[in-house]
Amino acid sequence: MLTAVLGFVAAACIWWIYFDYVETTGMELAPKPAFYWGYGHLAVYAAIAAFGVGAQLAIEGSAHVESAALAPAGGTEFGLAGRTILAGSVAVYLLAVSFVQYVNRHSLSERVALARSAFAAGLLALVVLGGSLSAPVFVTAVTAALVALTVFEKVYAERSTGNL
Repeated sequence: MLTAVLGFVAAACIWWIYFDYVETTGMELAPKPAFYWGYGHLAVYAAIAAFGVGAQLAIEGSAHVESAALAPAGGTEFGLAGRTILAGSVAVYLLAVSFVQYVNRHSLSERVALARSAFAAGLLALVVLGGSLSAPVFVTAVTAALVALTVFEKVYAERSTGNL
């Protein structure tokens, strides 16, 4: 249950990052930026769909961890593939949404772009180094990263506009 709730929180952060910062539609842009804006969303949508698959794999992996005490061999079903799909999709999402926002009249600040890139790199490192983590712990780490990035972006946006 915890893994599912954390997956929902991560999805809410993904939603927040997109809708709080992508301001206009591609129809309002010149033809070339509109082209990049539109096709950039293919990567955004693919990453969101892959995140859903990764969250499902983590939920199933969590169920295997809970029932491992009953199984003779034990072990988990959330290996490298599951970690790559879950954290890798979030990394691709962060880079893709940054591209879409940059194309959108260059409305992405350098500081936010750097933070998103750093978090994407950290998530990819977590894929490689997180082999000993159970599915719930791995999802907790991914969700904590997304929550931290969302809070950073919200605080940074309020500071840069003087609303804080």
